[in-house]
Amino acid sequence: MPAYHQIDLTGVTMPRHLKLAINALDRVAGGSKVILTTDQDVVMKYVPSAAARLRIRVQMSMPKENLWKLTLTPTGKES
Repeated sequence: MPAYHQIDLTGVTMPRHLKLAINALDRVAGGSKVILTTDQDVVMKYVPSAAARLRIRVQMSMPKENLWKLTLTPTGKES
């Protein structure tokens, strides 16, 4: 069992895409680390601010054009 959950939302259409991203935040708030991959810029506008309200640490990278990787870690589980 991995130490984190990997969720790839590449190609998933809206509004399901955003709902799954919100579910990922709920999973992190419950104590799990999540690596979320998205190709939707609207998720990039929503997830970091929602994560901040939930005290979730967000690390972002852009491995290639129009693709973002967010590592979401609950506060206190940065390892």
